[in-house]
Amino acid sequence: MGRAKHIGFWESLRAYPPIFVRISARCSTGGNNRRALSSEELAISSDIPLDRIHEISTHLAWDEITVGEAERFCKACNFDPTNPAHIKRQREYARSCLTHPHRIPFLYLRRSPWWVTEFKPLVELMANFQQRFVSESRASRANGSRADWRTTHA
Repeated sequence: MGRAKHIGFWESLRAYPPIFVRISARCSTGGNNRRALSSEELAISSDIPLDRIHEISTHLAWDEITVGEAERFCKACNFDPTNPAHIKRQREYARSCLTHPHRIPFLYLRRSPWWVTEFKPLVELMANFQQRFVSESRASRANGSRADWRTTHA
């Protein structure tokens, strides 16, 4: 296993929007077992109201989230945008999503009691966003320009 490529703090936040951080929020239950964190757990540990946790979780960019909220949200989700190991975990998740578009990765999400009500809609929203971004990136490269994912979300 190689070392995680170092990317800066701001680049990390641009690369991993709130929806992505939320979907990958988990904790260890011993051994190799993982459990998805509930929105209630995030609200309690971040001191962010539950309704706001749900709202932040659907954002495709950090633009409408204060720095303080972003920090508390990331910490509650066990994501540190300055930690190379966390970046590597997120990058592997993104790669898995893109290479297996018809299979929902990470069994711990599907085993969660919140799968149908919370995680499945977020995964579908993120997958649609990623597919649209990949398509627009390819089109822009064909035209000789670079796509910026921040301009592709709506």
